[in-house]
Amino acid sequence: MTSQNNNYFCVTHISDELCWRAEDAYLLSNKFPIYSIADGITMTKDGKPDYEDKTAPTPPRIVANIFCDKSIKYLEKAYPNISSTDIISTFNFALDNIKKYYRGNSVKHEFGTTAAVVVKKRNTIIGGRFIDSGFALIRNKEIVFKTPEFHSWRQINEPNKKYNYMGLLDDLTEFVQVYEMEYKKDDLLILFTDGYEKHFNNEAFINIFKKSNMGEMQSEFERIDDILSKQNQNDYGTERTAVVIKLT
Repeated sequence: MTSQNNNYFCVTHISDELCWRAEDAYLLSNKFPIYSIADGITMTKDGKPDYEDKTAPTPPRIVANIFCDKSIKYLEKAYPNISSTDIISTFNFALDNIKKYYRGNSVKHEFGTTAAVVVKKRNTIIGGRFIDSGFALIRNKEIVFKTPEFHSWRQINEPNKKYNYMGLLDDLTEFVQVYEMEYKKDDLLILFTDGYEKHFNNEAFINIFKKSNMGEMQSEFERIDDILSKQNQNDYGTERTAVVIKLT
């Protein structure tokens, strides 16, 4: 599944047989340069959610959509004077709305989401990530910045010994990582869910971004992604989403 215009494209990789249980979401503001991505999670003991309605959006997809929608709306009101405090507040605002969804709907399992959001303002970008969704800045085929690969999520399980993704925690302040940096014209901003994490270690994947035409870049992105996905499914997961934006 893909979408594209002159300044950005999005790729979601998921097999046809699993489309019914898609859990990723993304959203770009139509007012300001604000971008959001989320990876919904289902907490079940066997890791195999069984949704009764296979024609409707899954509850984790709904939770991911709530994050994207509410984070964009929150930051649109604050734009352009957005600080690290605003980024953290965005995550807590989305969390409050996810909990409203829980209270207003009878759901069989517990659901959460990982997430990332980025804002372009003046000559800088500022963004935050929770758990293992993230973002990267590419310049001339070089990785200028990438959120660190997330290894320490198990610490968040304490003291409940469970996966405390967004939706199960009461406050995200100490868990949201915020980054701010300068960018240059034509830099590429990439928001991604965890299935794309290891792609950044692959030279063929990084070489995609030397192309200046976004349409050609997207075609090459999909081609390399398909090759990598066939090599090791354990590294790349069953569903992953990336949004690639040319900064102007």
